[in-house]
Amino acid sequence: MNHSVRLSTVDLPALINQLSRASIGFDHLFNELNRNTSFTNNQTYPPHDIVKHSETSYTIELACAGFTEDELEVTVEDGLLTISGNQFSRPEKTYIHQGISGRSFSRTLKLAEHVVIGDATFENGLLIIQANIVLPEELKPRKIAIKGTAAKQVEVK
Repeated sequence: MNHSVRLSTVDLPALINQLSRASIGFDHLFNELNRNTSFTNNQTYPPHDIVKHSETSYTIELACAGFTEDELEVTVEDGLLTISGNQFSRPEKTYIHQGISGRSFSRTLKLAEHVVIGDATFENGLLIIQANIVLPEELKPRKIAIKGTAAKQVEVK
C-alpha cells in the first residue's frame, strides 16, 4: 500500500494552523510558512532551479528564453528576491506553433536570514543569480578559552 502524499493535495495553510495550535513559541515560524505559501502557489513561470554548490553557496537559475539582458531585472528588498521580465517588443511573425512563452513575469523568492545576493549573469537563455550565506562574526563558531585555577593565582607580597 502506498502512503505517500502529494504536496499539491495537502492543504498547507490548514496544516500550519493545526501545528501552530499544538506548539508554543513557534508563531514567527508558522507566520513565515503561511506567507511563503502565498508566494509559491501562484508562481510557476518561468521555471527555475536552485543549485547548492556548498554549505554557503547557491545559484538560482531561471529559464528566460526569448528575453534579452535589458528586459530582465533583479532586485532585493526586505528579504525578498524579485526577478522580473518584460519583453519590450516581439517581432510580428505567423506562428504554426508557439511554445516559447514571451509573457511578462515577476517571480518572488523569500531569502533566508543572512543570504546575500551576489552577481547575476545571463547566458544561454538562463538568468543565473549567485546567493551566499554570510554569517556575521558574532554568529560564527568561536573557541572559548577555559580559565583554570592556575590563571587565578596572584602573587601576594
